[in-house]
Amino acid sequence: MAFNPGFSSACGVEISMWRFNIIQVNNATGTVDVGAGLTWGQTYAALVPIGLNVIGARGPTVGVAGLTLGGGYSFLSSQYGLTVDNMAGFELVLPNGTITNVTSKNEELWFALRGGGNNFGIVTTFTYKTIPQGQIWGFPLH
Repeated sequence: MAFNPGFSSACGVEISMWRFNIIQVNNATGTVDVGAGLTWGQTYAALVPIGLNVIGARGPTVGVAGLTLGGGYSFLSSQYGLTVDNMAGFELVLPNGTITNVTSKNEELWFALRGGGNNFGIVTTFTYKTIPQGQIWGFPLH
């Protein structure tokens, strides 16, 4: 266990992804590209006004990359499965510097990235399948 008060708790290299901040909807394919530097709150804020949603985190401050590469439980998981079950693709920088788009056609990398963490390169963009999102009604439980 690393102990670095006031610093990163990661042992090794830490790469800031905050500039990977795109959100691009593709209505023709029913997908959205989301940058690895975004949080789920930022993602939802861009999608809700246009009536779309993706299977993502339960909290707005959770990072897109960590949740997705770890599997990802959502409020909608009982209906749609985990976050990684609703992926259309990944943009991945391989250890040799090659940038590749990983889809289900790349069977080995596809399988490895869906729950395997960040051990296979650096994911810069996640492509999620979108679902329609209407109004949600809730109430506090006391």
